[in-house]
Amino acid sequence: MELIKTARKHGSLVSEIVYFILNVGLALGVFGVVYLFPNLPVLAYLLVILSKWRIFAVRPRFWWDNFQTNLLDLLLGLSVVTLLATARDEIVLQIAITVLYGIWLVVLKPMSSRLGVQTQATIAQFVAVTALFSTAYAWSSWTLVVIMWLIGYISARHMLGAYEEDEITLLSLVWGFLMAEIGWVAYHWTIAYSVGSPDSIFKIPQIAIIITMLSYFVGRSYGIYKKKGTMNASDVLWPGLFVAGTILVILIFFNGLDPINS
Repeated sequence: MELIKTARKHGSLVSEIVYFILNVGLALGVFGVVYLFPNLPVLAYLLVILSKWRIFAVRPRFWWDNFQTNLLDLLLGLSVVTLLATARDEIVLQIAITVLYGIWLVVLKPMSSRLGVQTQATIAQFVAVTALFSTAYAWSSWTLVVIMWLIGYISARHMLGAYEEDEITLLSLVWGFLMAEIGWVAYHWTIAYSVGSPDSIFKIPQIAIIITMLSYFVGRSYGIYKKKGTMNASDVLWPGLFVAGTILVILIFFNGLDPINS
């Protein structure tokens, strides 16, 4: 019996080591491809997509479920490639993004608790919106709106997966629709904040921060409702005031820096 337990522990340890090596290798591989071929980010996109080969390593009837389960991680991976490409010629920033991507793959991605799943959805949504608006100036408004809808849908579906929600598809579609509307407004006037030097190409769009704050409020309100079966004004008063106050401060006092799209 002890031999069996020891073998299981050994097997688990080996699996964890292999998992760590493969995921760190993926982060380094993405960085390497973008660094060596800065004008061909499509190669890094393909690397991220190919890393999802396990989606199809089961019977075809499980492919769709596996695809939906991996959508958030795929969204974040593609967004990381976009950010790395945007931050070209800024090697320190690229290394920082790669390290954060490695932390996502090794630490955050395996989380299965409710808080962990919510954290995953929030981070992926923030990174995806940031990556989108770093290139949105070259796209049409309807393209941005569609992608914003996809980001919202994927993030909401992942978050709602932590709850026993019967209307997960409908609610995800609704959040995606709200994201699309916000994206359309932001497309016409986007404020962004430089990371690093003032002349840095890499910028964090104001809209990504605002959406993150709104997501926090909506997610917290939904969690209270699912836990109590009802929701009173007092349950969301202080979170609502905090989010509203923060957004107002951003809009009033930090609304004149680095307009990147008008």
